[in-house]
Amino acid sequence: MKITAAKEDDFPHIHDFLAPHEFFCTVLASKIRRREEGIFIVRTDSVKKDRVFGIFQLNGTLFHCFPDFTDFSKGNSGFCAAAEFCAEFMEFIKDKKIKCVSGEEKSSEFLMKLIEISGRKPYFRNSYILMTLRRTSVSDFPHILPDGARVVRAVSGDDRIIFGIQKNYLEEEVVPPGKVLSDFEVRISLRQILNSQIVLLVVKEKKVAAKLNTNAVGFEWIQLGGVYTEKEFRRSGYAFTLVSAISGRINGNGRGVCLFVKKDNIAAIRLYRKAEFSEKCGYLIAYY
Repeated sequence: MKITAAKEDDFPHIHDFLAPHEFFCTVLASKIRRREEGIFIVRTDSVKKDRVFGIFQLNGTLFHCFPDFTDFSKGNSGFCAAAEFCAEFMEFIKDKKIKCVSGEEKSSEFLMKLIEISGRKPYFRNSYILMTLRRTSVSDFPHILPDGARVVRAVSGDDRIIFGIQKNYLEEEVVPPGKVLSDFEVRISLRQILNSQIVLLVVKEKKVAAKLNTNAVGFEWIQLGGVYTEKEFRRSGYAFTLVSAISGRINGNGRGVCLFVKKDNIAAIRLYRKAEFSEKCGYLIAYY
């Protein structure tokens, strides 16, 4: 078992390894697609490059794909491989800074136990359900809703228009308890999203009532995020409209759609089921 930094000739093997699992590691896939720094490959054989056990990126946040941790149906061979990995990973992380672990729930739990042995425990964690949609019956993209609200796409430079709803979303859905979110952090996150992702809005009476954006574009899957409706406009069907509209477009281009939702957000889970999404696995984000 060996952990090495990914080189250019590793990426075809990485792509082949990720392909059947990309729906639960789309953010990682998007970073690999862009050839970002900090991509590591774990092999069971240092000579045979196609013997891949797992992939991860560590650049403050640990994004990962370790299918053997999510399914031990391989029996003793799976356990042995995991045992070999533990020693290698413990040595690897001993001098690495880890701010966050983000990924499929069972494999995240496994990695977090190793991180805890090294003396680090998360101060906060969020548990989610990961949901996917491979094909939807929705193909129409509404621009004007029955109540007169409009669906529009935000563009670079619209950060002032959606600053308020983005801040509300981050404070309500993302920021760990005790952390104070600065306006500067909101602006930075907005500019990054507007410059690299698709952002859809519902505008009602000159107010931004709801929003949605993609937050990761992988090889075959696109992950949605930032789904949020201002309190005064909830129960108007705006979130469902945005999710259905963008999912139809993405599916129409041959890609799958995935997202994760907090396990206790029953209303959101019902919304996504109505939009034809189905539950696939747990997803965990832990902060250190």
